[in-house]
Amino acid sequence: VDLYEDRGYPHAKVEIETVSVRPGEVRVVVRVEEGDPLRIGDIRFAGVDREWQAEARSALPFSTGAVAAKDTLSNGRSALFRFARGRGYYQAEVAASQEVTGQAVALRYDVRLGLRFEIAVSGNQHVSGAELLGLTDLGTRPMVTRGTWQLMAIRMQERYREDGFRFAEVRV
Repeated sequence: VDLYEDRGYPHAKVEIETVSVRPGEVRVVVRVEEGDPLRIGDIRFAGVDREWQAEARSALPFSTGAVAAKDTLSNGRSALFRFARGRGYYQAEVAASQEVTGQAVALRYDVRLGLRFEIAVSGNQHVSGAELLGLTDLGTRPMVTRGTWQLMAIRMQERYREDGFRFAEVRV
C-alpha cells in the first residue's frame, strides 16, 4: 500500500489471500484496487514574471493532469533550481508547498532568483569555454560560495594540465 501511496494513489487497497491447494502447496492471491489517483490540478509560481514562468513550466518533469506521486513537489523544486542555475541565477532559492483538495493537488513554487551572473571564459584557445564550464557542478550545487569559484578555477587549470599545458593559469 505504501508503494501505491508513494506513486500517487493514496486510496489504494491491497488484499492478500492464501489458499491451500494441497499439503505443502499454497496459492497466494493478491487483489489490488488502486482507487483514484491524486492528480496535479494546478501549478503556480510566485516571485517571477510570466515569461520566466512559461519557460520554467517546460523544465518541470510533470504537467497539470499528471498523477502526483509523493516526490512530485520536491522533484519540481529541484528542476526549477537547476533551471534557474542554468540561466545564471546561482543564488536562486526555490520554496515549494502544496495544497490537496479532494483528488487534486495545487503545487506552488516561490522563486527568488537573486542576481544573474554571467560567466565568461577568456584567453582559452585549446579548450572550449563550454567544456571548461562543463567541468563545474554549478547547476546542482546547493550553495555557491567563494570556494565554489575557486574550485571551478582548479578544475579548469587541471583540465589544461591534462593536455600538457603545465603553466596554464586560471583566475576568477
